[in-house]
Amino acid sequence: EIGVIETIISISTIGIAMALFGGMPTLVVGPTGIAFLTALYNTSKMADVPFLTFYAWVSVWSFVFVAIVAICDLTRYLRYVTRFTEDIYDLLTVSIFLFYTIGCPQGRNGLLRL
Repeated sequence: EIGVIETIISISTIGIAMALFGGMPTLVVGPTGIAFLTALYNTSKMADVPFLTFYAWVSVWSFVFVAIVAICDLTRYLRYVTRFTEDIYDLLTVSIFLFYTIGCPQGRNGLLRL
């Protein structure tokens, strides 16, 4: 299991590495990372898979996709998809926080239970 201290150390280490090697010193690692880790942890528990193994494979596949995007310079096509990239990302972050605060709408304690 990974504790609070280990999470803080790993996030800060990765944040420093991303700032040094990513070319963008203002990368977001904080609050959205915790929401992502919570969702990933819950998914690994539902799938009955060890969390650290699951987290490692998600990281490997994320690296592969990000490397492909960087090598092919696919971000130049983003302007053709939407002008509101930041707003969509903000909507995703807010949705994750609301989902974990309110709960699943169709769940046992949800707002839309039958």
